[in-house]
Amino acid sequence: MLYINNLGSCFGSTGPLSLNAETGRPFGGDFPDITISDMTASQKLLIDRLGIGRFHTVIGGSMGAMLSLDWAINYPDSLDNLVLISSSYKAYPANIANRSIQHQAIRMDAMWNGGNYASSRDLTGFRLARKLGLCTYRNAAEWNQRFNSHDGADANDTDIVEYMDYNAEKFCRTFDANSYLVLTRSMDLFDVTKNYSSLQQWFSRISARTLVVSMESDIFFTPQQQEEQRDALYAGSVDCQCISHPSQYGHDAFLVEKDPFTKYIRKFLNGL
Repeated sequence: MLYINNLGSCFGSTGPLSLNAETGRPFGGDFPDITISDMTASQKLLIDRLGIGRFHTVIGGSMGAMLSLDWAINYPDSLDNLVLISSSYKAYPANIANRSIQHQAIRMDAMWNGGNYASSRDLTGFRLARKLGLCTYRNAAEWNQRFNSHDGADANDTDIVEYMDYNAEKFCRTFDANSYLVLTRSMDLFDVTKNYSSLQQWFSRISARTLVVSMESDIFFTPQQQEEQRDALYAGSVDCQCISHPSQYGHDAFLVEKDPFTKYIRKFLNGL
């Protein structure tokens, strides 16, 4: 199994924390926009350098599925199987709108200072952006059941607020705000059909057997987006299987309920 940090990340890849050769300082807020295809292109350079000619399976969830889909389209001869979980083939207006609020929350923070802040954990706007993102990763049904103080359960009205505060603080201690802007912006720019006249023309490039797994309760990548991705794969005559997973955990179901997804993938890879 091979793990590669994405271009723009703050965990070892070239990104906003990297030193600018011209200034000798980190790029910060001056790091350029990059695309999902830029990330896969950089990964392909490494794969070629390592002498890896072909993958048995490429699997991705959420943004990782965007990368996996882009890989299967641009490098179709390099993989046999493709698994896409909770994603889509393009950015949708609702997704872009949500992320635009997150971006504004970060940039309007006085301490952001054009991307030249002292520490990400000091940015109130970054914590707010993470909380807004978290609201789309789970489903209201789960939170209403888990934190409801009005049905006799052992819960307080402030529990959900403390949960959001804790998760935002934890994330902002380990992730860089500028990298967050760069990576989420790349999702805004994502559309594998751009510059092509039809879905069939683009998706017919995929030669891998493909599995699409969606969440019935996902409000981040909605069932509509999953259905349109499925239809696009069918339009390209891709050998494709689709599963709609019932769960109250929304977009994050594949992170919470690992056993069902392991079974889905194992069954698919076994040709069943």
